[in-house]
Amino acid sequence: EALFGPHTIAFVSTRDGNTEIYAMNPDGSNQTRLTNNSARDGKPVWSPDGTKIAFRSDRDGNEEIYVMGFDGSNQTNVTNLPGREMSRLVKLESSFDSWSPDSTNIAFNSDNWTNSDGLLVRGGDDLYVVNADGSNRTKLMSSSSMGGWSPDSSKIAFTFRPGDGNNDLYIATVGGSEPKKIASGLGYITFGSWSPDSTKISFRSRQGENFGAYIINADGSGQTRLS
Repeated sequence: EALFGPHTIAFVSTRDGNTEIYAMNPDGSNQTRLTNNSARDGKPVWSPDGTKIAFRSDRDGNEEIYVMGFDGSNQTNVTNLPGREMSRLVKLESSFDSWSPDSTNIAFNSDNWTNSDGLLVRGGDDLYVVNADGSNRTKLMSSSSMGGWSPDSSKIAFTFRPGDGNNDLYIATVGGSEPKKIASGLGYITFGSWSPDSTKISFRSRQGENFGAYIINADGSGQTRLS
């Protein structure tokens, strides 16, 4: 479960009796415990600039996302959502997809659980973005899944299923206006990637048994089928 930063490796171990996060040099030396409590701490994700680590913990009674310095300092709950939350970082295997490329924001999905007559009811995957210090937490859309950050850190592409069997493709400007739908009516859509200049995105669409690769401008114009 090791994830690499520029100079150190963050990893999870139960060597001290419960799940904690550690760091070490690439050669295995200087193994240092970064978290120290009776809760479960895990899934460390480095910020792209290597100064911070996002991780999951249930130390406050429900699973939340925390951020700490590379040395374990300033451990802060940045999601802090009420009720039983199953907050998770988006695409934990890739720090780029949960952290913005400039290391200032984190995108995450939250499974909202509510108590209805003694039964826990799942409310769906809501997409949020929050500053790395926990401020300005913003819900972008309900029942949506993450696609990816634009390389300039200004936008997030994501998909939304309206219930008609299709997935719509949206783009949200961080701290800006309402998310904009840029593609729909193409069956099942999965996000591909952004162009390096943040002006275009690729996606894959399935209609029936056929898949096709597409490219589209970030403003929704110029949709082109490539294959």
